[in-house]
Amino acid sequence: GVLNGILGANAQANAAADAAVADLAAGRAEDLHTVTLALAQADTSFRLLLEIRNRSTEAFQEVSRMQV
Repeated sequence: GVLNGILGANAQANAAADAAVADLAAGRAEDLHTVTLALAQADTSFRLLLEIRNRSTEAFQEVSRMQV
């Protein structure tokens, strides 16, 4: 589903960021812009996951209150 797609995209973004940092550390990175972009994408993906978690938690709490 949608959540699996987001989780997969997050894992890919993290792997790309790790590879970019490793390339930079090993002197294989061609430019700093590519490394910075990979890190920014991983950060944005992580923030999206956190926001989904927060909204899901809020929705669950709201539904729980309605059942009382």
